[in-house]
Amino acid sequence: FNLTQDTETRQCRIDDENLQLSHILFKPNVFVSTHVLRTFDRGSILKNLFGLVPDRKKSRFHKKLPAVLADLYEAIGGIDLAVMDGTNLWHAWTGPTTRMNTILVGRDAVAVETVGATLAGLDPQKMPVIQEFSRRGLGETNMENIEILGVDFDELKKECEIAIRASKKSKRARSEER
Repeated sequence: FNLTQDTETRQCRIDDENLQLSHILFKPNVFVSTHVLRTFDRGSILKNLFGLVPDRKKSRFHKKLPAVLADLYEAIGGIDLAVMDGTNLWHAWTGPTTRMNTILVGRDAVAVETVGATLAGLDPQKMPVIQEFSRRGLGETNMENIEILGVDFDELKKECEIAIRASKKSKRARSEER
């Protein structure tokens, strides 16, 4: 389905602009956002919302991305199920992936984003996207308030830290070879 070709739209206020969002965004019983686990400070699950903007010139929103994403989230009524595929940890700045065999699933997309960011070695308290959602009360951003089931989170976090360090070390070694 091409969102830009939909003629049945609803007007929504996004970053002080009136955008026509596709009717399909408002009809599903469940809105699911999926992404891979990655070391990228602009987000994963929540950044997917940027794809809802039915405009080829959406780069104008990059400077206000956190607010735009939160506006989109509010306009469609939120994300009902967030799924972060941690089969591999994608190292955004170093390139290769590391096998982690993990999946994060939750009904609070902001909490899933927060857990994913923490595992990826990022500080959710320093991530503008997560902080904008927190400021608007759109989800949980405090790791102490997020219930993790099925795995020892501290052990998983250690495994991710080791993988990130190894990836950085590997990148340095490749750079030195050149």
